[in-house]
Amino acid sequence: MIQQDYILAILEEFFAVLRVLLNKTIHNNKQIPNKDINRLYEMYLNNNRSFFLQSKLTHILAVFSNPNKIDAQKEILAELLYQEIKIFNPDANKKQLAILLVELYDNIDCTSQTYSQQRIERKKEMQFYINNNKITDET
Repeated sequence: MIQQDYILAILEEFFAVLRVLLNKTIHNNKQIPNKDINRLYEMYLNNNRSFFLQSKLTHILAVFSNPNKIDAQKEILAELLYQEIKIFNPDANKKQLAILLVELYDNIDCTSQTYSQQRIERKKEMQFYINNNKITDET
């Protein structure tokens, strides 16, 4: 129970910070500065952004060494990858990131004790993109 509370606290903090960044971007009609995105990766995942954008899932999971944080880190990474595809990085290899994200969603589904309709919908969205090369506009 304490571990679940810890994970929830980490996730709540992360999503609050992300929400502030996204709201600031929407209101100012600007792109989020790379330094702010990089800081999210380093602060919550303890590695730089380029590592996560360029590595295979097995290498990524290997750096998540704290068993008390791994579930939260996977959820945070999934959200960051989703935002990379949808908002952060218009020049990214979106198809490669979508494949990585689907693999991560599969991994989370195998290890998570929580059901997430959003995760199911986003996984379908990424699979559609992989197959059709088209990102939907809903977030």
